[in-house]
Amino acid sequence: MDEEIELKLAVAPEHVERFRRNPILRALKERPASIEHLVSTYYDTPGFELRHKAVALRVRKIGHERIQTIKREAARGKSRMARQQWERSIEGDRPDLSSLEDPELRRLISPHSRKGELAPVFVTDVRREVWPLRMGSSHIECALDVGEITANGKSARVCEVELELKSGPPARLFELARRLNAAVPLRIEPTSKAERGYSLALGAEPAPRKGEVVQLDPAMSVRDALGTITRACIAHIVGNVDCAHEGKDPEGVHQLRVGLRRLRAAFSVFGDALPERERTQLAGELRWLQQELGPAREWDVFINGTLKALSKRVADAEALKALAEAAEAARAAAYARARKALADRRYTDLLLQLEAWLDGALARAERGAGTVGGKAAADLLDLPILAFSAEVLRARHAKVEKLGAKLRRLDDERLHEFRIRVKKQRYAIEFFRNLYTDKGAKRYIAALKELQDVLGSAHDALVARGLIPQLEANATVPAERAIGQLEGWCLAAVRHDRKRLQGLWQSFAKLKPFWKTA
Repeated sequence: MDEEIELKLAVAPEHVERFRRNPILRALKERPASIEHLVSTYYDTPGFELRHKAVALRVRKIGHERIQTIKREAARGKSRMARQQWERSIEGDRPDLSSLEDPELRRLISPHSRKGELAPVFVTDVRREVWPLRMGSSHIECALDVGEITANGKSARVCEVELELKSGPPARLFELARRLNAAVPLRIEPTSKAERGYSLALGAEPAPRKGEVVQLDPAMSVRDALGTITRACIAHIVGNVDCAHEGKDPEGVHQLRVGLRRLRAAFSVFGDALPERERTQLAGELRWLQQELGPAREWDVFINGTLKALSKRVADAEALKALAEAAEAARAAAYARARKALADRRYTDLLLQLEAWLDGALARAERGAGTVGGKAAADLLDLPILAFSAEVLRARHAKVEKLGAKLRRLDDERLHEFRIRVKKQRYAIEFFRNLYTDKGAKRYIAALKELQDVLGSAHDALVARGLIPQLEANATVPAERAIGQLEGWCLAAVRHDRKRLQGLWQSFAKLKPFWKTA
């Protein structure tokens, strides 16, 4: 078994020739590029049992040679780029599992082979151009794949760059990717050819994905827990980019922004353990991307939430229709802005910086600056996560309590700040959730969620009111008739939610914290 460390980057078809002529490739290549024609057939059962087990089985034709490859996703918490791979030459065009030595893989695949259940599902047909590169002590294979995937009479284009680390430190892989991206616009490719082939076979569109539950071990250090949490957040972000880019399902942008907020929250939660320079730079870039996606989400909520609620109270159908048209025009512009950001080199560079930091800088990071619970920063990254999490939750709870005690007197701006504090505490608890399993934790989380839901409802109404000037700028006369009613509805909604908050806060304030500090 080998562990493959590979980074996939999509390149626009119109930039392929520009990529081939990239002076970086000429400067780093160890020998001239080679060209191969690769035809790979992927096999599975009729019920896609291998796919469900995160296993990909293919037979690749390279001239007269046949190479059988089995790939399996890396364990949860490891780098997205790392995958287990078994590869060997075989005689025929169909899978041959007779010499498969790995016992677990034999258990997963061999029964289906014996029953004759394995059949072709899709085929990839690509022209591969490969440049062997050297950067310092790292040897990297840069492959440009151009071709297509076919399944059930349908096809999808392939145009991507694969950077595979052959030897040396992974940091060079990211350095190369960032240099290539600076020369030719590239985009992180979140899905493998196998995943795209299955989607094509199933006729599946890009779908939104919720974040995975973070699984921490109480014996973990702060450093290990931070790596696990950050990788989960990155996977959440990357897994929603295609859906957000298409813009057909509002949940795509929403989940992408949730992933960004979770990652920003993680940097805040672990802030005292991180070197300030890295934390500040990465947090700033995450804030930029979240702001670029923000208007698309705001108009989604306005159209799918606020307008629907308003329609039950306004009888003027013509005015509502005109208002909806003005909102749809604004949403289209907001989604264009979001797509532009996701296609920007800056977005790709941000993800590459995050991956480089995870796989390199975090592992050998100097201890941060600051203290937690009287501990010097030099010890923070190697603290047990259980002690660290308890202190973080205590400190954030105190911040929530400080503003919650003044809830009746908070203006809209301070109410927003209270909402952010509640949300940050919720994210911190989600990160550390499986470290605490008692009933007190469940009660606390349920009460915090109720608070967050009502604060979110009030926030949506305040945001909707803030969108009125944009509506007025493009509104027709009929739409103007509904705008006044919209403003009144927003004010009433905020008043209603403020009243609900009083009771919820009183119930929450009575709860005892479930974490134990040393």
